[in-house]
Amino acid sequence: MFVEEFGDEGKRFLDGLGIVRIPADQVTLHPFLLGRKFQKAADTAILRKYGVTSAPKTESSK
Repeated sequence: MFVEEFGDEGKRFLDGLGIVRIPADQVTLHPFLLGRKFQKAADTAILRKYGVTSAPKTESSK
């Protein structure tokens, strides 16, 4: 989108920064890559999707 907006000058700018396009099928989207806080939120959302409203408390999660 950036190159569409800024044309060849935008392409040269991105090239100078070393920014390249990565095909969507080569991108890994896993919450654990963003840290523990995001992983916990993702786990909660997945559980909610399958009808689990709360996970049982354990000693390590207190």
